[in-house]
Amino acid sequence: MQSAVPQKADPRLQDIVERMFRKCYETEDYKPAIGIAIEARRLDVVEEGINLASRRSKDRKGKEKSSEEEKDGGVELMEYVLEISMNVVQEIGLREKVRSVLLRFQCRNF
Repeated sequence: MQSAVPQKADPRLQDIVERMFRKCYETEDYKPAIGIAIEARRLDVVEEGINLASRRSKDRKGKEKSSEEEKDGGVELMEYVLEISMNVVQEIGLREKVRSVLLRFQCRNF
C-alpha cells in the first residue's frame, strides 16, 4: 500500500505554473490564475491576485476622472473567489482556508 504523503512537484512544472500566473496578472486576466491557484492550494497567489486587481483598479480610478462608477477589481475578484469556494470547492478544509483569505483581506481594507 502506498503512502498518502504528497510528493514534491517537478520544478519545471512549478515554473510553468508561475509563468502562467505572471502572464495572467500582466494581462489583468485574473480569473484563470485564481482558479488554478485554488486547485493548487496556492492561497498566496489568490491573495496576491486580489491585491493586484484592487491596486490596479484604484490606480485607474485615480487617472480617469470619469463620472461612471466602476466596480473595484479587487472586490469583483473576491466575489468570484467566494463563488468558487461555495460552488466548486468540495473539500471543506480548503473551502474554509479560501474564506479565511477573503476575511483577512476584507478586515485589512476596512
